[in-house]
Amino acid sequence: MSPDVPYSTPFTNVPDAYSYLFRKTIVAFHYAFTKISDKFDWYFKADDDTYVIMEHMYEYLEKFNPNEPYYFGYRMKPHLVRGYNGGGGGYVLSRAAVKLFLDRAFYNRKICPFDNNEDVGMGRCLQNLEIFPYDTRNEKGQHRFHTYRPDVQFNGAIANEWHFYPQKTVSNTYLFHFSFFRTPIHLL
Repeated sequence: MSPDVPYSTPFTNVPDAYSYLFRKTIVAFHYAFTKISDKFDWYFKADDDTYVIMEHMYEYLEKFNPNEPYYFGYRMKPHLVRGYNGGGGGYVLSRAAVKLFLDRAFYNRKICPFDNNEDVGMGRCLQNLEIFPYDTRNEKGQHRFHTYRPDVQFNGAIANEWHFYPQKTVSNTYLFHFSFFRTPIHLL
């Protein structure tokens, strides 16, 4: 991004509150695609406390065609039949997915109704475009995206009813090879 464009520019008239996160997210995708570049292959949405090993993400994404509509992340179960990607671990949209979203859903409240939950709302908008969460687990069934803090992820206290795919026990998790996971900044 140009140093001349403050990061808050797209959000000038949006209050700084959790209830506006969905609106901020869709505006951010619109701004990134229309004002910064529509040539990016991938668009990554993450919170300010999300830790990402970018080399792992690049390696994973290079297997996919950004001109096809992809929606990658940690697939959650409640609220939507086909699931949605939880916002805590971040999610990735391909160029084609962002373009479809902007062309067909951004201004259409029937396809993309407002939602108080940003990740569910984005999942609903994409589902209405027939873009569904992709299974991002590796060949051993280990998750690449993690929506919980490491201490929660490792102690096994995660209820499976929230997860599209069952959680693995600590011995089966990606211990030192997390590709992407959520962690509070002060733990780094």
